[in-house]
Amino acid sequence: MKFSTLRVIVPMLWLLMLASCSRREPTTWDSELSGPIAFGRLSLEQLVADSLMQADESGLWHLIFDESLTDFELDSIIQIPDTTIVKSYSLFVVGDFAPGFTLPIAPTQQITIQHPTAQLKQVRMKSGQLKYRLRSPVDGNLKCVFTIPGLTLNDVPQSIQIITQPPQNGDDFVTEGFIDLAGLELDLTGESGSSFNRIAATFSVVVDPESSQPATISPGDAIDFEMQFADPRVSYARGFFGTHYYDLNEQVDFSALANMPDGVLNLEETSMKFTIRNAVGVDAQIDFAEISNYNQLTQTSVSLEHPTLFNPLNITRAQENNGAVNAYEYDYEVNSSNSNLDAFFENLPTQFQVQGDVTINPLGNVADGNDFIYTDDALQAGFKMDIPLKLGMQNIHLADTLLLTNAAPEIPLDGSLLLWLKNGYPVEATVSLYIIENGQRINLAYNKKIEAAVPSNIPNTPTPSESWLEIEANEVLIAKLNQDNPLLIDVVLHTPGAPVAVGLYANQFIDFRLIVDGTYTLQYGE
Repeated sequence: MKFSTLRVIVPMLWLLMLASCSRREPTTWDSELSGPIAFGRLSLEQLVADSLMQADESGLWHLIFDESLTDFELDSIIQIPDTTIVKSYSLFVVGDFAPGFTLPIAPTQQITIQHPTAQLKQVRMKSGQLKYRLRSPVDGNLKCVFTIPGLTLNDVPQSIQIITQPPQNGDDFVTEGFIDLAGLELDLTGESGSSFNRIAATFSVVVDPESSQPATISPGDAIDFEMQFADPRVSYARGFFGTHYYDLNEQVDFSALANMPDGVLNLEETSMKFTIRNAVGVDAQIDFAEISNYNQLTQTSVSLEHPTLFNPLNITRAQENNGAVNAYEYDYEVNSSNSNLDAFFENLPTQFQVQGDVTINPLGNVADGNDFIYTDDALQAGFKMDIPLKLGMQNIHLADTLLLTNAAPEIPLDGSLLLWLKNGYPVEATVSLYIIENGQRINLAYNKKIEAAVPSNIPNTPTPSESWLEIEANEVLIAKLNQDNPLLIDVVLHTPGAPVAVGLYANQFIDFRLIVDGTYTLQYGE
């Protein structure tokens, strides 16, 4: 809101004349003063956030809510748990062994991932670490290689290679490290290639061929190898993810709708679309138990009624073809003809509540272990609401506060305040103007009539009407204006008689100017 400082401008010529005179008798001049002290524009955009307002091709405002009801965190059902695997490799020989000698140990093994529900065959890692720790009591240099054939980066198997050192001061040789898992593929089908939650691995120990000394192995020597999956996060998984049940209990803030003008809404063209998108290779079922709203001001609640939406909704699994996902999307249209949507939104809700149940894989392992998920694009549910702003206007308020920062005048002033209004809405209105002093309203003008805009040959573009309102002003009133007291302008739109739907368009608004028009007195001398 723009504002102007209320000041009396004295021409420089008068100042020179006064400075050159010396009189004992007071001298007085009267002059006229006219100019705006505040101006602005009232429109629907001041009541509703810009992000919620969209104008269609005709310029008609629509109130749009596009909300996610829930983003099911299905990645939790396939995350690999933090797992620590400890293996002890006994060395079955005793004596001194030359460089290049291969120690006889069990070369292969299978690591089991204890997942509580999922039977995973393949995963792609988003982040995490594979930490390792090796301990060797052998007096010599050993070349230890731990290989996981199924852990690959660009199809290249990953391995851990460690050259041990002889113990120092009686302490076994110990080393630690990690592999960054980001971007790595992990095959979990085990040695057979047909299992799940199994990691095939090999471990080999050779006396370091580059060493100049043999390695001495004592009775009971064993190499301990510890491996830990630390905070692993999965971006893709394939397998059977199990059957899971979720409670759907979401609340959406509708306070922006509650800030709509206080009027009689005509919502016959309002629509709501519930959208469910399944980009996961699992079947699902969603059962909405209740969709309701609540108006905090009136403490009233209305439940949505729709015959189809409250039946169990079976959601088909997505399909995958060479890494490309074909998601299934379901749209459920809700409007005034198939529901009680009019009554639902005429409640002007501040909150929107959705309750229900969601089941993942309700029929079990019907895909023979070929569920899949890309965790960045999973199962989502949301709704989009479109309210064309065609309202039956009864007591619809457009209001704004004007902050005046005038310095107190040093001269008496009598005259009028003029309020000029330009109404671009095709309905009649009334205007009230107040001074706000200590939280109380002081009437300057109350419930003054403003003429409606006049229809024109251009559709939805009436010719604005102009109205002038005179407000008597005096020194007391001017003093209140100059005490940093804000002004409140309140315009009320309404259609006479029964409510008639009137569209609110982007090119409609009310301009106003508050003008001071009066006589001030300059007095020079004693």
